[in-house]
Amino acid sequence: MTAMLKLCWLVVCSALSVSSANPPHIVLIVADDLGWNDVSWNNPDISTPNLQDLASQGVILNSSYVMPVCSPTRGALLTGYYPYHLGLQHGIIKGDTPSFLTTTKSTVSEKLHDNGYTTHMVGKWHLGMCNWTYTPTYRGFDTSGGLLGGSAGHYDHMNGNGFDFRINTTVDHSYDGIHSTEAYTDIAINAINGQDPDKPMFLYLAYQAAHTPLETDPAYEAQYSSVVNDNRRIYSGMVTQMDDSVGRIRKALEDKGFLDNLVLVFISDNGGDVNNGGNNYPLRGSKSTYWEGGVRTPAFVYSKTHLDVTGYTQSNFLHAVDWYPTLLEVAGVSQSDNIDGVSQWDMIKSQGASARTEFVYNIDEIKNTAAIRVGSYKLTKGSPGSKSDIYDVPLTNRRRRAVRNRATSVKYRLFDIDADPTESRDLSRRLPDLVDQLKAKLDTLSATFTPAHVPAADSNGKPRNWGGVWTPGWCAGDL
Repeated sequence: MTAMLKLCWLVVCSALSVSSANPPHIVLIVADDLGWNDVSWNNPDISTPNLQDLASQGVILNSSYVMPVCSPTRGALLTGYYPYHLGLQHGIIKGDTPSFLTTTKSTVSEKLHDNGYTTHMVGKWHLGMCNWTYTPTYRGFDTSGGLLGGSAGHYDHMNGNGFDFRINTTVDHSYDGIHSTEAYTDIAINAINGQDPDKPMFLYLAYQAAHTPLETDPAYEAQYSSVVNDNRRIYSGMVTQMDDSVGRIRKALEDKGFLDNLVLVFISDNGGDVNNGGNNYPLRGSKSTYWEGGVRTPAFVYSKTHLDVTGYTQSNFLHAVDWYPTLLEVAGVSQSDNIDGVSQWDMIKSQGASARTEFVYNIDEIKNTAAIRVGSYKLTKGSPGSKSDIYDVPLTNRRRRAVRNRATSVKYRLFDIDADPTESRDLSRRLPDLVDQLKAKLDTLSATFTPAHVPAADSNGKPRNWGGVWTPGWCAGDL
């Protein structure tokens, strides 16, 4: 071996060993009900300077897809499986039902924990709480703090008639009267400050903002005093409040010395709820629908040192199921599970091609609805939106209008998303052969579904039985 080759070999091996010995800290931030048009890089009327700064120095993901509602997205995100393979395809997990994310699938937190990461979960869980087995500290997280259910008052932390705020497994009232965004940020900063700098950290920070109830500190609402619509004005304040909190998280990471070895991901769990202040313009539809506005959301990846190319927008698509293998690759953790997700790290890091050419929006055998994407074509089965097929197109910060489809008996719809991102032209009658091909593919995919797990409400889970607190411990079993 020549001296030059020997030197190159030593440099390469040294770099590999440093990478292996110093896996990056990973921060995964999930916003709640944040619409396409609810960030400043898509809408200058919204103030999100901290998010925009991180996004502009990283990679903006322009085709980041999630599920229409929150529990299915969170299940896909943490396991790498489509919800129709988890039994979560039919909707959200309700607190008084014995439903949960199955423990037969590993979570990314469990994988990272088993490979030396300290793991923290802060914020909204919404993946089951009828038994402790299905809660964060039993699913791979060393610590947790926040809401086990799906929604609660941002100040009183009351979910219906039950209190829902814990630090690890202990009911905690120390954040009563403090907005959930501020509370979760404080807990996350405490986790960062207490982190052993010699160990890699995985922080999963799932904000409640901007989910209902629409509540924000008055100073944030005042920034949007010109917005006439009450819901939109408060919602916008909630988004800016979350943005300020992301700035606080960044400062804590910098003060701890973590920014130089960090990968930070930001996504939303579904599209904006246009009936409650959200805005997905120009995309069609709302949260809870298969329209693009319900499932295509703002996202970016930031890193000072782990991205080969920065400051650009990546338009190739990525699905929520891809984050599980992607984050494991970032951490240098191998995985051999037969999951639905594929690692997109090369696409993100090096401006490469997407590792997938198709994905499943959802398959719901109870509603008899589904949607898939193959290349630029999207096939939907049944109604992609409400039963009346009315969808909302928010036109500005102040107003929106309802638009009705022409009467049609077509069970399947076909859209070319690249050419028609607003889904205004149904091509199913024009391209019947393509519809047949995609229907055949959908039938094949549908044959692999796990039946949706939709148990009835159980009075044993009511907070009145547990001192007015939502409390695990009243159900058993698994899927």
